[in-house]
Amino acid sequence: MTADGRVDRLRGAGDAGRGGGGRLVKALLAEAKRHRVGCICLFTRKPEFFAAQGFSVAQRDDIPDKIYKDCHACPRFHCCDEVAMVRGDLPKFAILPEPAGFGKATTLLLPVRQ
Repeated sequence: MTADGRVDRLRGAGDAGRGGGGRLVKALLAEAKRHRVGCICLFTRKPEFFAAQGFSVAQRDDIPDKIYKDCHACPRFHCCDEVAMVRGDLPKFAILPEPAGFGKATTLLLPVRQ
């Protein structure tokens, strides 16, 4: 967990199906509750796992702070294969400012072979 309360990656190491991931999420949820965190947002490639932990699918636009903080710099930003999920009440507004240049079209120049 980072200093600002984020878990950057959650991955089991060879314990698939033995409940280790569920126990880890349960511990993280307890920590969030202790700090009075009202909403937990995430992106995942395993939505069925998080659905079993009480998360529901959300629209990407519903969690702008996650996108502003992390996703906008991801090389897969415009072709993301992860599902947005939340547990708790969605925030009513973004806290973080929109990153500079966010939403502008990006041009990728590739060398031309002759």
